[in-house]
Amino acid sequence: SQTPHGITYDARRKSLLITARYEGRIMDWNMKRQAFDAVDGLPSGSTVCDVDLWGDYALAPCLHDNDKTKAGPIFIVNLKKHAVVATLRPKEDLGYADAQSIHGACWYFTGEKRNREVYVVFTSWNPGGIGALKLVGPTE
Repeated sequence: SQTPHGITYDARRKSLLITARYEGRIMDWNMKRQAFDAVDGLPSGSTVCDVDLWGDYALAPCLHDNDKTKAGPIFIVNLKKHAVVATLRPKEDLGYADAQSIHGACWYFTGEKRNREVYVVFTSWNPGGIGALKLVGPTE
């Protein structure tokens, strides 16, 4: 990769997920086979910075939209299906004015069982800031 940008250990799969920002891909380093597998599904031109895992789902924050004209989205990728199942756009859809270039995102959980709440916490730059999005009705 020309810009390997983030690395996340996936304990369930015993692999490393490495974000290749320049190529707009998430590469899955299979530790047993000692080989890379691409996690397809991100739109062409994505500028993915890192991933954070929750079960079979990865948050994939991006600096810019794939055509580089809008603020960065946060993709939710189903790792089993190798597909984007949701796109969060904090600036355009939710009014976070400072969420121009999304750089990092993570899952955050509070409560237990029926009282459990799931959030996506993100950082951005240019101009910079943090934000939190509450997921309504998560299924897991």
